Amino acid sequence: MSGQVGFFSTFVKASKESVVQETSNKDTEESSQVNGDYNTSLIGRISDEIVESVNTEEVKSFQDWKAIYKRILLGYLVPRVFYDPNDNLSAGVFESEDDIYLAAKFGFFAVNLLAELKDWNQRKRNHQMVNDESQFEPSVNEESQMQLDTQLDAPVTSPGLQDNFPKNQNYASIMDRVMATIPCVEKLQEYKVKSISEISLDVSTVHIQLASFLNIRKVQQCKPIDASLRSMPIPSGRCHLLSRSSTPIPREWVMQNGPLHPLYSQVLSFEIMEEDILTGDQQKVRSLSQAVFGQKTRRIKIFLYDSFALAMVKIIERAETFMNSYGNKNPNQKLRLKDHMMISLKNVPAKCILPMHAIEARDHFMDHQFGKCAEYCICIGPESMMSCMTVNDTNSSNSSKNMLRFDHDDLIIDVMMKNENGEYDESYLPNGYCYSINKRVTQKIEKGEKKSFLRSSNQDMLEASKKLRKGYDTVQKLNKRNESSTGDKGTGSRVQNISSTVSFSSNKRKAPVVEERECLRLSEIESLYERNRSGPRKKREVNIMVAVLNFGAPWQTKHDLKMNVSVFDDSLTMSRPDNAGHRENSMNCVNLSVFRKNKAKFPKLIQAGDILCGSRILVDKYNGEIKLTAFDWSTIRVCRPSREALRIFQGCDEDVVIPVEDLEINPTPKSDFDFNKSQIYKLWCFAQNRMASCPNVNPQYKFTISDIEARRSRAENNESSSLLDGDLTAMVVDIIPYPESDLCLQNPKGILRLWDGTGIGRCEMLPKGFVKSAQDVRSEPSMKCLKVISDIIKRMKDGHKDYIEPQEMDGFGDSQHIEGPKQLCGRVINAIIWESSLWSFFNEIQNSGLFSLGRFIRIRNAMVKNEAPLTMHLNTNTLVTPILESTLEVKMMLKHHHHRVINNQAFNPSSAVMPIEVSPRLQDEREMIALLGDIRPKPEMENLVRCLLPTSASTNLVKFYIRDTKPAINKNGDLSWLCMAKKSPTSSRFQFMLDITDGEVELSVLVPDKVAREIFQLTANEVKVDQENDDQELCRKTRQAFDCFYRLISERKQLEGAILSMVTAENEKYFILSEVPHVVN
Repeated sequence: MSGQVGFFSTFVKASKESVVQETSNKDTEESSQVNGDYNTSLIGRISDEIVESVNTEEVKSFQDWKAIYKRILLGYLVPRVFYDPNDNLSAGVFESEDDIYLAAKFGFFAVNLLAELKDWNQRKRNHQMVNDESQFEPSVNEESQMQLDTQLDAPVTSPGLQDNFPKNQNYASIMDRVMATIPCVEKLQEYKVKSISEISLDVSTVHIQLASFLNIRKVQQCKPIDASLRSMPIPSGRCHLLSRSSTPIPREWVMQNGPLHPLYSQVLSFEIMEEDILTGDQQKVRSLSQAVFGQKTRRIKIFLYDSFALAMVKIIERAETFMNSYGNKNPNQKLRLKDHMMISLKNVPAKCILPMHAIEARDHFMDHQFGKCAEYCICIGPESMMSCMTVNDTNSSNSSKNMLRFDHDDLIIDVMMKNENGEYDESYLPNGYCYSINKRVTQKIEKGEKKSFLRSSNQDMLEASKKLRKGYDTVQKLNKRNESSTGDKGTGSRVQNISSTVSFSSNKRKAPVVEERECLRLSEIESLYERNRSGPRKKREVNIMVAVLNFGAPWQTKHDLKMNVSVFDDSLTMSRPDNAGHRENSMNCVNLSVFRKNKAKFPKLIQAGDILCGSRILVDKYNGEIKLTAFDWSTIRVCRPSREALRIFQGCDEDVVIPVEDLEINPTPKSDFDFNKSQIYKLWCFAQNRMASCPNVNPQYKFTISDIEARRSRAENNESSSLLDGDLTAMVVDIIPYPESDLCLQNPKGILRLWDGTGIGRCEMLPKGFVKSAQDVRSEPSMKCLKVISDIIKRMKDGHKDYIEPQEMDGFGDSQHIEGPKQLCGRVINAIIWESSLWSFFNEIQNSGLFSLGRFIRIRNAMVKNEAPLTMHLNTNTLVTPILESTLEVKMMLKHHHHRVINNQAFNPSSAVMPIEVSPRLQDEREMIALLGDIRPKPEMENLVRCLLPTSASTNLVKFYIRDTKPAINKNGDLSWLCMAKKSPTSSRFQFMLDITDGEVELSVLVPDKVAREIFQLTANEVKVDQENDDQELCRKTRQAFDCFYRLISERKQLEGAILSMVTAENEKYFILSEVPHVVN
């Protein structure tokens, strides 16, 4: 920072001494000296060239001076350093962002300096015309003079200069006055102000406790700087510096859009007026001082850029909406926007304080009824379009690109808005979204992390606004009451008063207040039922505000359509006793049945965690359990954050508060929504945290895909279907519709392909009637599913707020050592959907982008039958609920799958394979071998189902088991059953078939004689000879071959071999074992 002070002092010192040399003919050696620290930088080079130009060129008039400063400062320093967002600054230009900010401020001082010099020169010429002083004649012609005047705007009259031009005033005296306002960098460390009147470029931090809005302009599109400025060559000599080409910067740009407009795309500008909280005596003193000395500086211009501007626009639009609705009800009352909004600024950094245009400061910022306006402005914006290069040496390869920002981590902008009751509410506004919050938050975006946000009011601001709102009389009464209770007699002298601009009349008619509904908590409904069980039904109707745990699609009962929903809230306990008397730590819930005549009137639920707000819900009891019932006269609305707000909530690592205004309500209420939105949002947050940290289902009723095989064996014994009376959490890896040509009431509507990481590694074949391409069958689960799992595991390892490891997951190891799988274990099964309403639900949310492959669902009350392939059936009573990725069961599923991977369990050969990336966290050798070994399956390895799909001849390498032979072999060791003799015993050959299976498909495969000879290591002739003769050696060899082959069948050895599919002219398919199979280890 000390180097920067040296630059500025040297810069102005060299220029001033050069002027003194020109006016007083004094030679000064210091004028050619520049701080050595900047000799290799752009700033130092410009300083040297200014001094060299002034010392060597003949400067005879003010116009020559103005040309030098204009070409160097406005034509080069300001556009290049500050106004050129598309120009990548080369290495060695600046050593830090502070250099750029201070250089930019000095560039604005150059604008003010030129305005001072121009005004001085204008009055000097007027004085010359009166006194006919020929020594002040300009050296340029009149045309050039008019051109320069146009570029610098019309002449101005500085109030700081006397009307009579002093003869002893010269360029040096003006430089002294301007140099006195150059920022002192040392003071920036500690110079903090809390009033607009104290703002200058020396401040480090600005606090404005309370201010009202003035002159709010609409959002404007920023105008880029002239393209010619970006293409200006870097000056290398005096010829460039003294060039007569001009680079004007229009004054209107700075006035309307602020100094930073070339760096952003949108800007919102407004003025604020600081409110003074004064006692009665202080008010009299201020009025007297204003009459003598004029108004003090109470106003300042604020420029908000890009996301800050859009966030403020939401507040302004909300205020305008209220004013329009209130004005329609009260046409005789005049409403002004500035009377309905207050603002507070805290921790505004020095880099956000910039000077306004000199002419703007002298013309427009004069006294009026609201006080003077500061000659500075506050510019706040997120990441801009301008980059700077911070370097360690002169080599550009060591430089790093940083985008300039004009905010700070601690910057806070508090906004309050007046409601229909005449009171100020806390208001809303992080960067780009309107939030009602009480703490600073952060948000991740593609370009980086936004450092600060507009946010809601703090307590200090609320207290100050209450004093303004209540006025003198009300506060005086309160103070007298305090005096009587505390004995403090001096409180009355500290009564607050208010300016007429922000006073609120007490006789204004208040807007009608919507009375909020009182909602009964779920823990209290049983006691209400017991009190009113014998009374009229109306006494058992309640209002509820609950979160959804499970739900199903509507289905037709005898009279109405019915939807089953499981709900909970923060009043229900987490523990419930199981059948053995133990207490399981799982989520308790209450069943809600919704009856409707029209399917379109059911609540539009999307996933677990949605909030239901219901009125006139009937409380009843069935089989000893409390249940809720909603009929046609009951009103139910679904509330959830908008998709954009939910995306930010799920993608942020810290606590992010979503505003109540971003809650979507479905269906949209025709009148005022009478449920407390703040309570809705709190319940939604509670539901997200509860589902992420606690079991969503009772462990006693939880089952997996590996458990379904046992359930199916139970169905085989009973010769009936078995109900899966529990909860299955699984990933949807595919959704396959039933062919439209075959759709009818008796056929299913479609199937879901499900995976949960358990079971043997294979994919169930599709049920009869469903068609899918061979390529799709091979890629289940797909690469997209693996990417979803990898992202979840990454958030678990990074300690994301919703992925922190709870105590229930201690048995699965530490999340820090879990790695994303490169391939998936486990079985993929079918879940057939029979209900058209359930199939329509999945189609609707998939088409709207709310559901995609790789999402997790929870299934309750499915059916499994004694059939192949292994299939679940989803019917009327089945609840199918999409759940969040942060749900506890999902995290436990992935940790269990990781446990299978590191134990070298077989992968599913149909699974896609992720690219292998070595992680430095892998320390365990066994884990490294399991995760980083050759897990990619052989490209030619297939399931038996692959042999059925192609319509032409093909060869597939498959794994299978031998179930039996056709004809069946003699268990006494006779292989002659597999042989067939032709014309003579010496021409015998093997001729038989193998019944093979892989657990899903069964095939009959022809075994050629050549392959059979290699299997048995015998020829068919030798087998026939052994049956007819007593050759001991041949008998022993035949018996050994039989035992080996029979052991493959009895012990169900897994084999790997190639099967050739042949298609005849009659379109019949045969399968041939084309090579000798070998046992898989």
